[in-house]
Amino acid sequence: EDARNLKLKDESQRRLFLETYVSPRRFKIEDFFDGSKYFVFGQKGAGKTALLQYIRLRAEIELDARTSFYYFQSAFSQDELKAFLKHRNNDNEQVLDDTSLNDADEAA
Repeated sequence: EDARNLKLKDESQRRLFLETYVSPRRFKIEDFFDGSKYFVFGQKGAGKTALLQYIRLRAEIELDARTSFYYFQSAFSQDELKAFLKHRNNDNEQVLDDTSLNDADEAA
């Protein structure tokens, strides 16, 4: 099961995930808890979502943090794009219609 579809709903599932997660060798996970902002990127399947889930769970346990996890798709349908453009706040914003670049794996 990939991390995006991983169900971490109860304590035993969260504990199992934390106990079995293998941290990337060059990462200092503790650096992610210092309040700085980080940009996590990599190829599809590289483990970005699993890393962020791990950090999220540790922050909740160790820092008593309140977290939320959001997924963004890379493309919008024509109707979604029209609705967004209708309700945006700044007329100076530029929005790229990237629906032709839609990858079915990313938009799920």
